[in-house]
Amino acid sequence: NLQEFLDSAEDKFSRMGPLGSDIDAVKRQIAQLASFKQEVDPHMVKVEALNRQAQELTERTSSEQAAAIKAPLTEVNSRWSALLRGMVERQQQLERALLRLGQLQHALQELLTWIENTSATLDTLKPVAGDPQILEVELAKLKVLVNDIAAHQASVDTLNDAGAQIVQQGTDEAGETAEKLATLNRKWRELQQKARDRQTELEDALREAQSFNAEIGDLLSWLSEVDSVITASKPVGGLPETASEQLERFMEVYNEIEANRPKVEAVLQQGQEYLKKQDRPNPTSQLHHNLKNLKSRWDNVTARASDKKIKLEIALKEATEFHDALQAFVDWLTSAEKTLTSAKPVSRVMETLLTQIEEHKSFQKEVATHRETMLHLDKKGTHLKYFSQKQDVILIKNLLVSVQHRWERVVSKAAERTRALDHGFKEAKEYSDMWNNLMNWLNDTEQQLDKLNAEATVNDPEKIKQ
Repeated sequence: NLQEFLDSAEDKFSRMGPLGSDIDAVKRQIAQLASFKQEVDPHMVKVEALNRQAQELTERTSSEQAAAIKAPLTEVNSRWSALLRGMVERQQQLERALLRLGQLQHALQELLTWIENTSATLDTLKPVAGDPQILEVELAKLKVLVNDIAAHQASVDTLNDAGAQIVQQGTDEAGETAEKLATLNRKWRELQQKARDRQTELEDALREAQSFNAEIGDLLSWLSEVDSVITASKPVGGLPETASEQLERFMEVYNEIEANRPKVEAVLQQGQEYLKKQDRPNPTSQLHHNLKNLKSRWDNVTARASDKKIKLEIALKEATEFHDALQAFVDWLTSAEKTLTSAKPVSRVMETLLTQIEEHKSFQKEVATHRETMLHLDKKGTHLKYFSQKQDVILIKNLLVSVQHRWERVVSKAAERTRALDHGFKEAKEYSDMWNNLMNWLNDTEQQLDKLNAEATVNDPEKIKQ
């Protein structure tokens, strides 16, 4: 809790007491302040993070809520600034106390040591590629150092003034003092330049990371929109036209996904390169989370898109096959109806009738073959009705009813034709049998008469009697 820390730090700082009157006391107080500073400085990161979070919250809330957020934060910032200002003032007071006690060399050495330590700390602040959160923390750490460097400007000026007086006086320590002052000023300029360079590096890296993560954010938003289009549950088209139209519309989305594939893969690849550059990769970092989220969403969307594409292609294939088969069956029905309508009346001439019977048997086989086709069409149409759009279902249902009615009529008329041919065959056979019997009797009678005529020329009375 930042407020609890401030309560503790303010209390501890207030109990540091007045400046010491001897060298040892001042040195102890300098060490005490340095130790206290090491406790306080790390909290700068928390203060910066708190301000950043508050800024993000106030941008998304009403003015009343924003005011409620800013009020306690303003107090924290004010107390934090006062604490830092008090530490800087005490540092300067202690340095002046050293000078008053004739400890210029010690003060110079203290400042040179601080410069070296600060320079070493600056070296640890390295740009972390692609991760805004880590870079913001690094910049917050840098801000602590930059503020500390700025606060030490007065110390550098004071030591330069005091050292210049000793050099002008030409005392024994003038040469050593001049040399140390030259070293101090050189290292001071180098430290300031290093701080500026590090700030430029970190800010450039932050801008690049923010741009990269914004690109990830844009891709995630686009993937959400695409996913909502893909997952929108709408029945497939049951007609070739509607199924084809659905597939064409979806292919626009599918092609958009494929067009963005190189971009997504490039971002994922760039993200992996950023992760490889990190000295200590953190699985919980914002960059790692964003890349994992993008990869997961991309894989999910592309898998869904492929599944839907296959589903719509199958729907188009099934609708086309059904309607092609239906049209072929309708064409056959039309032909069958013409065959039945144009069939000649049942003949009673046996030879002609037998030809008609053979022709009708062939037609009946054709009808029997198409019975399976009708059953398959009905089954396929029923399947399409379950999964198709409402308007398509109505049309499919009407088509099936019409075809079923025509089919039943063809079957019925074919059966009637069969019965008529059977009846005709029966009558023709009866007539044929009677005619054959009569002809056989006539032939036998003629033969008997011929025989009698031949025998009439014989003069034998007995044969004549017979």
